[in-house]
Amino acid sequence: MVEQFTFQTLFQFLQTIGILVGVSYYVVSLRNQNKARQVQTFNIIMNRFADANIDMMNEVMSYEWDDYEDFEEKYGSGVDVKKSNRRYTCWYYWDSVGYLLKKGLVDRDVIYLVNAAGGAHWMWDKFEPVIKEIRVRYNMPHLGANWEYLVEEHYKMMRQRGLSADIPDGYGRYLPDRTPNQ
Repeated sequence: MVEQFTFQTLFQFLQTIGILVGVSYYVVSLRNQNKARQVQTFNIIMNRFADANIDMMNEVMSYEWDDYEDFEEKYGSGVDVKKSNRRYTCWYYWDSVGYLLKKGLVDRDVIYLVNAAGGAHWMWDKFEPVIKEIRVRYNMPHLGANWEYLVEEHYKMMRQRGLSADIPDGYGRYLPDRTPNQ
């Protein structure tokens, strides 16, 4: 006859195995949920790159000015609300992507792929002096801070891949006499 001690030991062993299986299942489920969230976030980011948004970013990148006053005269909210709104839409888009990256809500490689064409850092390079002046003039010290973080991280990712983060001359316009690596 089997002793009661053996049944208790066997029962406790099976309980332990059941708990370990349950915990393992829970951990795997959390990982899968996290990956699903990252895919969902990636899809949201990519959906923002619809044709209209790319056109808007290209339009905003075509803005030209000499100094901050010239910028305000041409593109300030008091002069051209539509251009101002388009500019801020682009700025806040990149700032939001930077926030997601900073908080770890989206993977660095995903952000690298989304920004592979350099839109975030090229636009930052163009508008950085304006944004920094707005920070001072209008007491908005955090304007574009997450975007700035995104750009710094993108530069790091590019260097890790052995790529240059330099902005090509003539970005945003066709240069017919240019060979691919000039």
